[in-house]
Parts: sequence; C-alpha cells; structure tokens
Amino acid sequence: MLRGQEGNLIDLGDTLVLIPTAGAGRAIRRELSKKGVLSPQFRLPMDVLLLRNFPVASRLEREVAWSMMLNPDDRQRFASLVPKIVPLHLPDDRFGVSERLCRVCDQLAEAGLDPSSPNLATKLEEDARRWEAFGTLYAEYLALLSKHGLRDPNDARIEQATNPSVPSELKRVIVACIPDLAPILETYLQSLENKGIDVAVLAWSPADEGKHLDAMGRPDPTWWRSHMPELTDEMIVVENDPASEAGVLIDCAAASTSDGYALFSAAPESTVAMGAEIAAIAPGSRPQCLTNRTGQPSCTRRLVTAVDNVARKRHFWAMAVKEAVVRARVDEKLKHDSEAILHRLGISQTEAIRMFFSQVVLRKGLPFAVSLQSEDNDDLLLPRAKRQAAIDAIYES
Repeated sequence: MLRGQEGNLIDLGDTLVLIPTAGAGRAIRRELSKKGVLSPQFRLPMDVLLLRNFPVASRLEREVAWSMMLNPDDRQRFASLVPKIVPLHLPDDRFGVSERLCRVCDQLAEAGLDPSSPNLATKLEEDARRWEAFGTLYAEYLALLSKHGLRDPNDARIEQATNPSVPSELKRVIVACIPDLAPILETYLQSLENKGIDVAVLAWSPADEGKHLDAMGRPDPTWWRSHMPELTDEMIVVENDPASEAGVLIDCAAASTSDGYALFSAAPESTVAMGAEIAAIAPGSRPQCLTNRTGQPSCTRRLVTAVDNVARKRHFWAMAVKEAVVRARVDEKLKHDSEAILHRLGISQTEAIRMFFSQVVLRKGLPFAVSLQSEDNDDLLLPRAKRQAAIDAIYES
C-alpha cells in the first residue's frame, strides 16, 4: 500500500481499499496511523458498487414491493414461479416468499445477473418457464420501485460495475485479500482499469505459490485440483449454534492425545462460547490471539482465535466434556426482549445461559442478589421459609 510513496507525510486520499470485513479496515487504518499516514477510503466489496446518497430501496422496501407483486387473486400470472401449494393469502405468507426472492436476487447480483438476464433461461432449460416468469415479475417490481422514486440496489450495482462513476480524486484501487472475489467485482475492477485507474489485488498465498494465482487472486484450477486438501465426511460436523459448535470443538480437543496443537475458532460468536466453556471447565484460562512464527501477533487475528494457553494444559484435554439440554418456559415478551439485548451484545441466548450456569458454579450461588422489597424499597426481613415460598410463587406463576 505504501510502495512508491515517499516523504514525511503520506496521503492516501486518492486510494480506495476494498476490504473483506469492517474490522479489517479498522485494523489497517490503525496501523497506517502509527506511521503517520493519512488513511485511504475503505469499502466493503458489494457496498462500493452503491453510490453514496443514491436513493436505493432498503431491504424492507424491497420486500414490500415484492409482496405487492404477489397478489393471490392474480397468481395465475406467476404460477410457474410460485406453485399453488405455497400460501399467499396472508401478509406473512407473501413476505416469506418476498424474502426468498430478495435472496435469489442478491445471489444473482454477485454474478452480475438479475432475474431478467436472457442467458438464465437458456442455461437452465429445465426451469426456463420459471425464470421467464421471474424476469417478467422483476420488471414490474423495478417499475413499482421507480414509481416511488427508488431503485433496486442490485440493479444499481450491475450498472455501476459495467459503467462506473469514478470520483476525480480516485487514482488507485487495492483489493485487500478478499477470498473468492465475486464476478461482479471483477467486472467493476476491469471497468476501472479501462478508465485509467490503477488496480492492485492482494491475496494470501503459501510461500512461492503466488505464481499459481491469476490477476484476481484466484488459484489456477488445474494446479488447485492437484493440491486439494484431504477432506472426508467424518471431518465435517454441522451444529445449530455457536454454543454447540464450541462444545464440539472442545470435545474434539478432549479426545485428542497429541501434543503441540491449538484449538481454533474462525467465528467471533464461537470464540465467546468457547470462552464460557473453558471458564466453566478450567477456571483462570482465557483465549489468546494466535501468534505467528516470529512470536508477533498474526495479521489474521481478526479471523482466527487460538486457545493456545489451554492447549498446553494436558489435564484439561483428558477431561470428557458432556452436554445436556436445558429447557425452560418463559414469557414470550421476556424472551424477545432479552434476545434483542443479547443480540446487541453479540451473544445468543444459549451462550447467555451457559455463562449464567458458569457463574453459578464459580460463585457457588446466584451471580446477583435476590431479595424481596416493599413499595418504599425497604428490605423485608422475612423468615427463610416465607422467602422461599415467595420465590416459588414467582416461578409457578
């Protein structure tokens, strides 16, 4: 990023950096600030294709527009797209179908396509009628958005990819290690090069293997097929939530007898759940970031967390970790309200319950004070039996 830049004050204001995650942008900006470099622009791949202050429809507005297209009294018009067995009479039914249609459009957009793209019906002959109906309905959907002064974001992305609007100050674009670059992004980058913008693509590669990557950082298919990692069905385990995933990871570690390995979690949610598991089983242990061979923090720390300090505690791995299912009936509003708060904290309800139980074990009691108070907030010094009866009444109500 700093190659060819000289002087005491380096200004990268003419550079656009495409990043895989928002966290990656913050990490790069932080490192550049240490060197006194004026930061470049950072954008996520699909976001860069949307012009700022452009009137595109939100996800809710898109779903509303699609639901208006799905008139149950006129479903013969799109019968080949939505079978009669699919209910459309209730608003919830139509919104459910609308949500799926939006997802399909989002996936098509990554390839630079939309439901009306002519080659879809040609390549997918067995579903040609469905794609034709989808394309017709999509044109009406776009017209409805336009009537309300809005534009579908994917439609805007496809136009920007083929004919980008380039700010006058933009001189260089850097793709910062984005795996599996979407075809629409490749089209966008080629269009920028045609307009004289310098494009550089950075990609992770093992030592001396960079020659097997193409200009967009993708491995050569022939070379890749001859270097496929061994992967059997037994190596793939699917779990419902991060907490269950964390339990499986720790079970695998507990069953291993090898030395010198670490336990990894690529998802932040699973890292939180693993921390709760480890706190319950090995108090005092805490996850640490992966370090590279030089002992310095690895640049992939945002993606991989290693519980390396626990991996060295052989007595921990010798313990068998068994899971049990806990079910409880709670008020529906209480469930939704607590779920919303926990979502903002980045943890699931399952993880919160695990943390609660861990704290109960560590504190040998409830991790908060439980008391009965009068209307003027004075403690009621009730006998133990009455206090217990009051608590039981709460749980039985």
